[in-house]
Amino acid sequence: MMKMELIRKTEAFLREKFDEGRYFSAHPLEKAYRLEHTWRVANIGRKIAAAEGFDETEMVIACLLHDISYCQDMTEEDWRNHGRISAKIARPFLETLSLPPERLEDICYGIAIHVDEKADFPGRKTAFAMTVCEADNIDRFDVYRIHENLSNDGFLKMPFSEKQEYVTKRLARLRELIEIRFSTRTAREIWTERLQFIFSFLKSWQNSWTTAAVWRKSLAEAAGADLHTVYCFPGSLGEGRHICFGNRRKAHAGQRHPFSPAEEDGAGRLHYKGEDPGR
Repeated sequence: MMKMELIRKTEAFLREKFDEGRYFSAHPLEKAYRLEHTWRVANIGRKIAAAEGFDETEMVIACLLHDISYCQDMTEEDWRNHGRISAKIARPFLETLSLPPERLEDICYGIAIHVDEKADFPGRKTAFAMTVCEADNIDRFDVYRIHENLSNDGFLKMPFSEKQEYVTKRLARLRELIEIRFSTRTAREIWTERLQFIFSFLKSWQNSWTTAAVWRKSLAEAAGADLHTVYCFPGSLGEGRHICFGNRRKAHAGQRHPFSPAEEDGAGRLHYKGEDPGR
């Protein structure tokens, strides 16, 4: 059972340090993001700990403090060392929690190595310590991160060909990442589940693009018209919702397209009443 008093003390310490940070004071959204990431990592760590028989309280404490160095202004070099810096900041606080010395060391070591698996003090890469790193990595591959990565990479503004290339590269990278080794079976299962979800999501886009290309050709040929706009994903790629033909005005005048049993409603929208390909 979790010792909630220790968890509350740790969270209060984390918030206090973040509130002191000049960067976070000037960038409140960055502070909110870092807190949300920290809570997600703590939740992942707790799930792994519960399944693997680790102390859940100690794991949550370690995960809550793993990025506490973000309370400071950081250079690029500091970022590479932020795990070790976090361990230094966390140690004096951890000493106030009356934890057994060996457990304090395991927590500090897990925090220190979570970036590059290196610490600046002696320790062992126990499954507990490695779980801090693994929970952090797992959080980089969830539903929120799909949105974040697409947004940060400017996906919506890419030309269609670049979107295709982007998704193809992402799929290739996921095939590589699935082979990463983990220290526990539970971490491996969570990792695999998340990567499979992202892979399926991106693969469905890729398949839809291929299908849309086939439709574009067959519909245009059947209609005897130039298909000037095809949208693969309604509303999701910032493009639009309708398939429009060059002779659409004739349909508005009551002439049906020869390719399908389409019907037009009072608002001028064509509704396809037939069967979609593949059904």
